[in-house]
Amino acid sequence: KVTTHYWNGRGLMEVPRQMLHASGVEFVDGRHSQFTGDDKCNLGRMPSIELESGRWIGQSKAIRHYIAETNGLLGSNAYEAAKCIEVMEHVAECRTTYFALVPWGTSPTEEQKELWFEGGGKESSGPAQNRGSRYLTWYLNRIEAGLTGTNGFAVGNSLSLADFELYSLLAEHLTEDEADKSEDDRYPFGSKERVQRAIDSHPKIAASIAKVATNKGVQHHLATRGPQGM
Repeated sequence: KVTTHYWNGRGLMEVPRQMLHASGVEFVDGRHSQFTGDDKCNLGRMPSIELESGRWIGQSKAIRHYIAETNGLLGSNAYEAAKCIEVMEHVAECRTTYFALVPWGTSPTEEQKELWFEGGGKESSGPAQNRGSRYLTWYLNRIEAGLTGTNGFAVGNSLSLADFELYSLLAEHLTEDEADKSEDDRYPFGSKERVQRAIDSHPKIAASIAKVATNKGVQHHLATRGPQGM
């Protein structure tokens, strides 16, 4: 049985939690108000996971890889596993670009929203253009064009880490009961309407997100996780 160690919020542990719930795996969801766990695996920080064997894993990407690999969520072969990691890295790069525009912990201004959702390059093929002016549309157009899955999945023909990464980027949100924030501030990139429009404009990404959103284990988790600190 895995024990997760993180703060009482979504942050860097929500994708692993959702994968575990989707897999129907029993685990201990450790939520803490101060550092708890092994001080070596993640440089004295959280997140980390504790395995039943007593071994520890730190760093969010290593944790995601381990949870995905041990629960059949990393594709059916080495190629699909690599494609899952590819999507994870695309999502991470997209987030890094957003937080360079809108510092973490702040709400985007209307001008920043306009730039993020509508500005920058729009191409989806050929050599990458618009360096220094790549925002959400550019990333989603490029990611959409590179998805290789079938039957609505991002990679392969079954639920994988890649689907959870796309869900986390675009669809993960808080309810009124989970956070005392405005509706837009409870949705990715500070706009429920605009992020939904972005999803709808990319049918492969939309289908992948729907695979996570309709998973019964994920649905149960989201309905019962309670107030979130982040």
